[in-house]
Amino acid sequence: MKGRRILLVSMVVLVALAFGSVFTSGTPSILEIKPLLGQAFKSGDKVIISARVTTNFSLFNVFTEITLPDESIQYQDLSFQENNTFSTIFTNTLRPGLYKLKVIALDSSNEINYSEPTNFMVYDLVPPSIRNIQTLGGTVFTKSESILISAEVKDNVEISVVQAEITKPDLSTEKIILVSLSENNYGGSLDNIDQTGEYVLRIIANDTSDNINTSEEVTFTIEEEPLIVNSKPLLETMYTVMSGVDLTLNSSDIQFSNLIPLEGEVILINATIYNLGDTVATTVVQFLDDGIEIINQTLYVGANSSNTTTINWTSQLDLSTISVIIDPENSVAESNESNNNASANISIDSSSIFYGSAAGSLALGLDFDLVLDLASQVKNIYLADTDSNVNFNSLQALGRKDDSSTSSDDFTEVDTALNMSSFNSSITNLYSIDGTNPKTVRSFNIYDVILSNVSIINSTNSSTFQTGILWDMSDDDDGEYDSIDQEDLVFVTETNSSQVGRFGTYDYEIKVPVLLRNYKPNTNTVSIYLEID
Repeated sequence: MKGRRILLVSMVVLVALAFGSVFTSGTPSILEIKPLLGQAFKSGDKVIISARVTTNFSLFNVFTEITLPDESIQYQDLSFQENNTFSTIFTNTLRPGLYKLKVIALDSSNEINYSEPTNFMVYDLVPPSIRNIQTLGGTVFTKSESILISAEVKDNVEISVVQAEITKPDLSTEKIILVSLSENNYGGSLDNIDQTGEYVLRIIANDTSDNINTSEEVTFTIEEEPLIVNSKPLLETMYTVMSGVDLTLNSSDIQFSNLIPLEGEVILINATIYNLGDTVATTVVQFLDDGIEIINQTLYVGANSSNTTTINWTSQLDLSTISVIIDPENSVAESNESNNNASANISIDSSSIFYGSAAGSLALGLDFDLVLDLASQVKNIYLADTDSNVNFNSLQALGRKDDSSTSSDDFTEVDTALNMSSFNSSITNLYSIDGTNPKTVRSFNIYDVILSNVSIINSTNSSTFQTGILWDMSDDDDGEYDSIDQEDLVFVTETNSSQVGRFGTYDYEIKVPVLLRNYKPNTNTVSIYLEID
């Protein structure tokens, strides 16, 4: 365990500076700083930061302190090039505004010097992008319907406002503010329609730098009667019209306003009900979530026609099956009673992915008595419930007892403790064959001990980064993990410097269940631990 430390951090990069150093004539000299004062860049540009640094002693570390427009501070090491020049490439330039920087040099005699401050400007010149414009439910509607409009809007910095501009048949216009439904997804509704004919829809998006973009045109039609619903042909061309009432729907007639909502987000669910008969009907439409009733709606459906009912639904983790039942009490006499229900699935990911760089500098003590280079010394990254008190000397692979023999049902018991037993993406399904035996195992160097038989999964879409699952034996009194003792649960990944993952190039990627935050009572957060050689 020589020199090995566990460091609890709340950010990937932790930098601490010690103050109170005494400057002498022997302090390092810092000249020719670039970029030049007031130099301008575009949002997203790579900025080369450099300086010429000399000293009477050998240089221990040269780095830059950058104050971003939001007043947060970032530190970045400069690498030696030639002729006493040190440089780095700064890439965190998405946010427009003034970036203030200074270069700091520390030599082997613990002398430190700070350069004169300089600054550069970043301007955002890129307008938002607008894609996937939709009038949810099709392109032909009736005057009585509420038309749901959605679009995918992205910006390299931040969106300010998104509007739908609708040109009516009489050439008058109406603008509707679209609200954020989820990341990059905006939506709103057009109500109180008073004209029939062709409408033209455009999306207008502004970002916080007042760059504006206008989408291509999308058209839709308003009819007095529902000749076409959800882009489907006339009912009489699809079905044989039955005598009396015949209410029906299928799974494609159940639609969600957002197919990838966040946990707890309220979205709209539409159900379009068809009447294939020649008699009008008023019926109850029942919505259920995994068999549990959400709400009942009363709906009028004309002869040889259709109508749509809409409800609000709060999304939940994992897979949800939304069922719609027409006339659940069989109060309406129909020519066909067997076609009155359908279901559709929607899934909210029950895992969180943490990823990023494990690089940076850490200075501890006055006058930089101890300086660590995190880029080369972070070995493993761990995640655990914040309320856990982890003993890193006592970690064991889940599925193994304290004597390393096989333990039965460990993965099943973790699901019980996390309230994930019913999830498709449960720990049992992800990590094990049968709740006892892991699908895949590997060894990790945990606190200078080689720990074998650690059950793993790929953190995302490749084996470049892998996540293992461990438990803390110091909390145990029966030799194995169980949901009653609820020993500390720890997820681990080994750093893999500058590798390509699902979201870009970085040093680590780790996948943990969202409900790990609730594993122990009190706070509902997780903590990140860095293991430093």
